[in-house]
Order: sequence, then C-alpha cells, then structure tokens
Amino acid sequence: MNKVFIFLFFIVTQLSFSQMNWINLPQTTNGEVMHLNIYNNKLIATGKFTQAGNVKANNIAAWDGSNWTALGNGIRGSYVYRTLVFNNELYAVGDFDSAGTVASSDVAKWNGTNWIALNSNADGRIYGIDELNGEIYVSGNFSVTSGVATKNVAKLTGTGWQQVGQGLPVFPQGIYNLIKYNNRLYATGDIKNGPNAKIYWIKVLNGNNWDSVGVGGVYGLSAGAVVWKNKLLIAPLNPTLLPQWNDTAWSTFSTFNYFIPKRYGIISNTLYCVGENYNSASNVAFWDELNNTWNIKGSGVNGNIRGIIEFNGELYVSGDFDATTGVSNNYIAKWALANGIDENKTSGNDFIISPNPVLDFLGIKSSESSVNVTILSEAGETISTLVAFNTNENLNLSALKAGVYIIKIESKNQKKTIKIIKK
Repeated sequence: MNKVFIFLFFIVTQLSFSQMNWINLPQTTNGEVMHLNIYNNKLIATGKFTQAGNVKANNIAAWDGSNWTALGNGIRGSYVYRTLVFNNELYAVGDFDSAGTVASSDVAKWNGTNWIALNSNADGRIYGIDELNGEIYVSGNFSVTSGVATKNVAKLTGTGWQQVGQGLPVFPQGIYNLIKYNNRLYATGDIKNGPNAKIYWIKVLNGNNWDSVGVGGVYGLSAGAVVWKNKLLIAPLNPTLLPQWNDTAWSTFSTFNYFIPKRYGIISNTLYCVGENYNSASNVAFWDELNNTWNIKGSGVNGNIRGIIEFNGELYVSGDFDATTGVSNNYIAKWALANGIDENKTSGNDFIISPNPVLDFLGIKSSESSVNVTILSEAGETISTLVAFNTNENLNLSALKAGVYIIKIESKNQKKTIKIIKK
C-alpha cells in the first residue's frame, strides 16, 4: 500500500555529532570572572583581573570571539560584580573607586567610548543592578548612598540617588540580586523579614513598599534568578528544592541535589543551572523539558561558576576555576562541538517525519517498531533522549519553545538527522 505524506517544510541533513567538550580559549584573564554579558556584539567579562589575553584590562574586558579589547582604562578597585545593558549603555557595579579616568564610586556606565561617573559613594558594597520603568536600581550591603539613607537598595534618578521605599534590612551578606518579573522589581538575598524563615529571602517592590512574596517561598540565601516559562525561578543556596513563583503562589520547579546553584542561563532555548561543586563532579546542568529532569553536562570545572551566557552560538561559563575536564581554562571557558557537523553522509531512507513545521506532535514513521530519538537545540545541545520510542505513536514536543531543533533518529539498521521548526 502506498502512502502519501505531505511535507510543509522539510530539511534533511545527516549529522555526525562528536562528543561535545569544553574548549580552551587561546587567551583568558589573569583573575576571577564574576559575570558575563553582551554589549555591542561582544562578550563582556567582569570580575577581579588586570589583564585579558595580552591586553591590560582592569576588571572589565570585551571578547569578540578571537581577541580581547579593553574598555578605556577599565575600572580600578577590588572588583566589578555585575553589569547591565540599558539604552545602549553598559552599567557596571561592584567595589571600585574609579572608571576610566574619572572618579566613580561603585557604579559607572560606559557609552561605547567613555566612562561616565555615577557616584554612589555607598558605605558598603553593591552587588545587584536592574532597570524598571526607565530607572536604574542597585542593591547590596550599604546604608548610605551619596549622603542619602538608602538601606541596601537605591534608585538613580535625574537628581541623584534615592531610597527605595523604606529600604530593606539585611543580614551581613546583603542583597545579591535584583530581577524584573511581570514589570515588578524583586530583590533576593540575605533579607530580614520577620519570624517565618521561609520568606526571609525575597521581597517585591509594590509602589513604594517592599512586600513579602507569598507564603512558603524561598528557604535559603539566593544569588541567582531567571524568568523561565513565565515564572520566576530562584536559585537558593540550599541545594534541595528549586522554587518558582507564578505571581500568585510558590511551587517546586524540581528537586536538585547535584551542586550548590548560583546562576541560571537560557542557552538555545534550554535552561541551564551552574554553581559550586557539592556532591557531583560537575557544576553545570541543563533541564530536559520532555522528561522533566536535570542532566549533568560533562565533568564541569574544577572551581565555582559565577557567570553563564550564550555568545556566537556557544555556551560560555566563568568563575574562579583554572581547568575544565582536564583542559587548562583560566576563569572562562566555552562548550562547543569538537569537530562540527558533517553533512555529506546519509544512512537509511525508511524514516518519514511529519509535519514540519510542527506545533505539538511529530510523527515518526518507520518499518521498525522502535527507534532511539535524540532532540537537540539548533546549536547541537542535547535536550532529551528517548530510548525505544514506539513509531506507532507521535512524539510530543508541546513542552518545547518555538524555534529550530534537530531530531536525531537511530535504529538497529539505519539513522537519520533532520532539522525541524517548532511553532
């Protein structure tokens, strides 16, 4: 019996995926990289260093994929903790006293050519920065900003720095992170909040007041957060449960017992978590959306990871490490295909995959009753692996975001890899 399959869009390539590995950057920094960002199509590394590659770069440098460049005279001081891109300018916060050739305490911005002082004159340290409704907010462990009582959170306005609400009382470590979710500003960190320890660690700004966030909340100091699937996902330093907030109530995103989570990143539509070594050899994990589980990536690094980002289609991590899986990598490393993609070979034409583009359910037809299926991101990152998938059933892709994916199908006698478009 002949069957006719209509293909709306079909791209067939046979890819041979080699083992993916950490790749050594030919030039790295001479000190810890605390944060990664992208500005003007370059990777921005910040932290505690004085040189990047062969370039003198004080605590901040730009990587174009081949070479490092300095941003003026850099930022002089103890460290740059984090950056924010807003209105085509790069904001930097940390523990420093000058940026470029101008005096600037703990906060400064780069306009692409020069450093501009945003003197906070904070009497402590600044860790977090974000933007809300066109205004810049910073957080940390301080009580005064430019002579104004600000109590660990401050806002930059046209007339200077102002206190945000009544401020936030903190324990010694301060407020590490500010993040915008559903057009409201959330603060996470070492926050004092009354008798219920489970809601010590996060607050939300409502108008001019800092309010508690639900009941149950986050148990443990948190340094990282991300908006994922329209929910606010927190990385508490208590590596047991990962909590998420949907603007109404808390729930558990997943259990987690691999390492101490510090940061999240979204790489090629895949959720990643990185942090400090705990009871696993690796400190890099990614979320398998189809099987609702975390997968460990490689052997991680031999130190703590502070930054994670996607740049030029590759995964970059940074921190205070000097090696990744036996490869020398000082403070910054990337993960990519070791040998790339071979499009010249094909094996077996029995598989028929449709429809493409696909909304939720992808049909995989074959004369063989079961096959092994691997779903990868467009960059080649493994998202999920299904063993002995029944070809009489449809593959449910409803959990995946819209985008381009690679489906790799293997059976005893043949294999094929195709690109699909998920609507």
